[in-house]
Parts: sequence; structure tokens; C-alpha cells
Amino acid sequence: MELKSRRVLTVCCASAVALILPAACTGPDNTERATGEVPVADSLDGGNFESRFFERNVVFMTTGQDSAIVVSWIFEARAEGTGVHHGLRGWLARSTQWESFFEDEWDTPPSRAPFRILPRGEVRLVMGPDDALERILFSADARELEVALDAPVADWGEGVGGSFRIHQGALHMGDQSVPGRVLDVNRSRLTGELPTGDWIFLEGGAALDAVMQAPIGDTERARSFVGWARYRDEDLEWTDVAVTWADTRALEEARRDVPVAWTLSDTLGDMSGSLEAIASDFSIGEGEGARLPLEALFQVRGMLVIRGDSIPVRGMIRHRQH
Repeated sequence: MELKSRRVLTVCCASAVALILPAACTGPDNTERATGEVPVADSLDGGNFESRFFERNVVFMTTGQDSAIVVSWIFEARAEGTGVHHGLRGWLARSTQWESFFEDEWDTPPSRAPFRILPRGEVRLVMGPDDALERILFSADARELEVALDAPVADWGEGVGGSFRIHQGALHMGDQSVPGRVLDVNRSRLTGELPTGDWIFLEGGAALDAVMQAPIGDTERARSFVGWARYRDEDLEWTDVAVTWADTRALEEARRDVPVAWTLSDTLGDMSGSLEAIASDFSIGEGEGARLPLEALFQVRGMLVIRGDSIPVRGMIRHRQH
């Protein structure tokens, strides 16, 4: 791809957002164009983006390596009549340790494209043709990280309001480069609705890439997920996967239990499996109830059995309790 077809977006302060990005993202008809692909926007009735919450998760994970490396970026935007509130967080997991290395929140004026993902501070975005996201770059002090989204591997949709895409990819850290997979999750909901449900991203080397998602607001110990997989040379879909907490531990700070192991089984009997957490990161919110809301990232490993074929897997779970 020629360099001239790409755009590098950099914003270093909140006041610059309104000045730089509308000009950089304006099409021939002077309408705003999204930074990144926007399947969520295309599915919304009438293009009314007020009172909506948008989230974009971009997760790099090594494949076929003895020691797993995960980089997770979460872009969020809440659109209201008075403007758009943005959040951006970045995590790095190596072996069994999670590290939150970037976090920021800021506000921008009302926008016709609040679903767009924006750079911030030390974070830059490289956009390709049709504003497809190609790179996320981070540089601060002695740390340089670049997540590269390369050739697509699979593309699945959960219906109105979201999509899951897996790419071949790479993580560049200084002068080192590690190959892997990149999951791109794009979802939206009304701001008055409960948070979007948990999702699971698993890879089994050349044999398997899989994602699963719970319904909006579903945080029970046993729940029904929908899922998709690239299994060897086939595309699979599971419409009813029971995901059950097989073991828990008490998280004193949140005054509630959190899962540390899961079992999976689809209703047709074609797939079953088990996962265990090998590393976790918790963000605990505020509240007046007996239990506090939380968000968690779990690095997991385990086994999936598909039609009698046992596949060692590892991956990531994004989990919420409210």
C-alpha cells in the first residue's frame, strides 16, 4: 500500500481536537468521515447518534509463542446533545502481568460522527483507504508500541450495533517485531441501556480463531453467548453457547466474587471447552450498593473441543459486573 494513501492522526491536547480532526476527516461533500471503519453507524436508524455509547476494542495477541503478549486498546465515546465524552485506555500484558500504560478522558463539541476514534496525547492513528484503521502507535519516555492491523482473517457481525473482525497483525516494540492476531470489536448501544455484554477472544494457532459475546447487560454466572470461529478451513457459528463460571474468588475491593475459570458448551454439542484465568486487571467503580461495579480484563488459557478435535487455546475475556 502506498504511503500517500494513509493519514497519521495526532492530537496532543483537548482544545486541538475540534481544530484538527474535522478538517482532516472531511470528504468531498464537506461531511465528516469516520476515523476507522464504522459498521455501527451504518446500522443506526436515521443516523441519530445522540444519547448513544460507542466502544471500539482493538486487541493484539501473539500466536504460537511460548510467552503470550497482549496489547488492548479501548476507545469509548458517549454522545449527548451537549457534546461527546471520550475515553481511551491502553494495557500491556506479558506472561502473567497486566500493566495499564495509558488512560485519558476528554470532551469535544457535538459531532455528526461521534463514533469516530480519536488519537490523544502520545497515541497516534494511521488510517488507510476508506478510513480503515491500520496502525495504533504509542510513544512515551522509553516505550514505543505499534499495533499493526494487516490482512483480514475473519469478519463476523452480531446484528444491529456491532461487528467483530480478526486480522493478521504484528506488535512492534522498539526494534523488535512479534507476529500475531488483532481483534477489532466495534459496538454501540443507547446510553440508557445496560452495558454491552462480555466478550471472549480465543486463538488456537493455525487451527482456530474464535470470538463469543454475551447479550447486553448479561452478567450472570451462567449465560448464553453467541459465537463465531474460523476452524481450520471452515467458518462456524454458535447461536447458543452456555458459558458458566466454574470457579470464583472474592474480590474484597469490589465486595463481590469474580470468575477465575469458565466452562463452555454449545447446545448442539459440536463445541465444549474450559478456560482458566492466568492474569487479570480490575477497574472498580463507585456506588452506594452492597457490591461495586467493575470491569475486568482476563488473560486465559484452556482447551476447546470441536467435533472431537481438542485444540489448546489462549486468549482474553473482557468482563463487566454492574
